[in-house]
Amino acid sequence: MNFGDRLVKARENIGFNQANFSEKIDLAAQSLARYEKNKVNPSMEFIAKLTDMFNINSNWLLTGKGEMFISETKEILYKAKGWLKI
Repeated sequence: MNFGDRLVKARENIGFNQANFSEKIDLAAQSLARYEKNKVNPSMEFIAKLTDMFNINSNWLLTGKGEMFISETKEILYKAKGWLKI
């Protein structure tokens, strides 16, 4: 599994489609698609944004090692910020 595959898996695990996710992270949908297809390497700023906003483990995102999320309380975080659709 490569970076793009892991990004898709994390996005879907959080419950976003590409359009909603790109809007939430303030990124053009075409740019997100390029990341997900491994056509463009992610910047450290992009990785940091994902970690900050969604608690995605940057090590997992880049290497596949470790857990997908830093915290097991991700659902509480998303509910508190209104991001999780139940």
